[in-house]
This record gives sequence, structure tokens and C-alpha cells, in this order.
Amino acid sequence: MTTSQSWGKIKAEKARMQEEEYTSPYHHFVNIYPPRLFEYFAGFEYVMYVKEVMEALPYGSMKRVAEVGCGDGKILFELARLYPHVQFEGYDTSDRAILFAKGYGYDLPNLSFFATDFRKAEGVYDAIICVETLEHIPDDEVESFVRTLREKTKKHLVLTVPCDNLPVSAKHFRHYGPELLKKHLKGFKMDIRYFCQDNWITRWMLQVLVNRFFIVKTHYIINPIFSIYERFFKNADKKTGVHLFAVGEVEK
Repeated sequence: MTTSQSWGKIKAEKARMQEEEYTSPYHHFVNIYPPRLFEYFAGFEYVMYVKEVMEALPYGSMKRVAEVGCGDGKILFELARLYPHVQFEGYDTSDRAILFAKGYGYDLPNLSFFATDFRKAEGVYDAIICVETLEHIPDDEVESFVRTLREKTKKHLVLTVPCDNLPVSAKHFRHYGPELLKKHLKGFKMDIRYFCQDNWITRWMLQVLVNRFFIVKTHYIINPIFSIYERFFKNADKKTGVHLFAVGEVEK
């Protein structure tokens, strides 16, 4: 087997692992804003960084927004309901994820999803959202991927990635520290910060909600615990962070 064949096999295997996670539209099983009542627990981190992305930009003043690597479309679904005059478009190469996204967003006329490479998108956008996606891009494609983001946004980019404090997941090509993220986001001026803490307290809080015996489904318990996490553990530093949150603009 040649080096290129071996690399192609690695790419295909990581894509397969990601695709197989979409046995259900699991991101839609949690409410981002209270009252929170869910059957599947996506975790503090997911809720916090999705909420942060949704509040990061003045979407209401925009006309067209894209999400690259939208998965089952949860973020755009929430944004489209909040801003019915803005056109939101989601792109993902997973056919299964896009089918879920279309199912949830079928009655929102300002929401569209496409199971295709974002490079095939037409025109430009006021903002691009890229949540937990850059780590899935193979090393030899990162530069062209970021160039596409830069060419297709008029101004704004909002992005999150897993931090290199975490062991690299089998389905990811890498995790990030601030310096590597700055290097990869060439052509963007980004404010990058550590986000979401992982420690014994947050793990204990998670165990209270989800464990081998039960999953808490009442918002009377869920909401106070989420409030504690958001107040004390949403923001992080180099030692405690498990994600990086970045928001910024195309460099002129």
C-alpha cells in the first residue's frame, strides 16, 4: 500500500466513525435555553458553546449566514427561529446528518441544508459558523478549507474546536492550542479564548444528571445545575479548558 493509499484509508475511517454517530439527531434532544427538559444529555460543554455561538454576533442585522459542518442542524434551527428575516444555510458532507437537519427544519422557510462540500456554495455570507469542525479536516486540506471560509464570508467567523488538553479523539485529526489555531486561521483576526472547564466538580455535576441508574428529566433540577456551571465553569484557562472559542473577522 502506498503512502497516499494509507492516508486515504485513514481519512475514510475517521469519516466513517463520525457518520456512524448520527444514528439519531441527538443534538436536538436538548434545549439550549431554560426550561431545559431532555431525553438525551448532550453535556454542559455542548449547551454552553452552542449558546455562546448563538449570542456571539448581531445576526439580526445580517441577511445571509452559513454554518460549515452543521451536522443535524441544531444551531441553525435555533437561530432561524429567532431571526426569521435572515437566510441560514447549513453544509455538511454527511448525508445522514443533513436528512435529520432537513426533517427538523422543514417548516422554516429561511433555513436550508445541503449535503455537499462548502466549496460548492454560491455567493458570500455575512457570517460563517464553524463549530467543532476544523479538527475533522485532514492536515493536507486545512489550508484550502480555511481559504474557502475566508473567501466566502464578508466579515465574520465564529468557531470552536476541542482543546489540546484533551486526548485527541480517534475521529479527529488534531486538537488545538491557541497558537496552532491562529496558524491555521491565516487571514482572520480572531479573539481566541479557553472555554468550558473539566474538573472533578463538573464531572460530579454531570453524574448527578446522568448516571447508570437514571437520567434527570425535570427542569427544576436541571436548570439550577446548568446555572451553576454557566456562572462558575463556562470560562476557563490554559489548565482547565477543554474547548477554544474564537470570534473575529477577515483581515483587510
